[in-house]
Amino acid sequence: QLSAEQSAFFEQHVAVDPALPLVPVPFEALIGELRGSRIAGLSGAFDTLVATGRLVRVGEHLYRGEQLGEIRSRLVRTLRAEGRITAARFRDAVGTSRKYIVPLLEFFDPTGVNVRGGDQRALIERRV
Repeated sequence: QLSAEQSAFFEQHVAVDPALPLVPVPFEALIGELRGSRIAGLSGAFDTLVATGRLVRVGEHLYRGEQLGEIRSRLVRTLRAEGRITAARFRDAVGTSRKYIVPLLEFFDPTGVNVRGGDQRALIERRV
């Protein structure tokens, strides 16, 4: 459980912009703020948030777990509807820019969500 100071730090530095709710924060910028902070136990709190998936590093950016969950849902929904998608199509579905989309697609490739074939991705359907 985070202290009030720790919670306030993460709310401020990993804030979600309501106008761009799926845009992450730069990882290195957050690390710089974390190192410059004098909040007790902040580094351990960060490690816990990452270990529990509440914060997730994707390339050079850091997402809140709920952001990544929404992005994953949009990826699956779009792949189910269209079969195959390009990075440009996924960018449109998520509403962000290519600088975020390419690392996201690469993040989801080894997780079993999608598979890359050329410049397109397809959904991996798991049978249970």
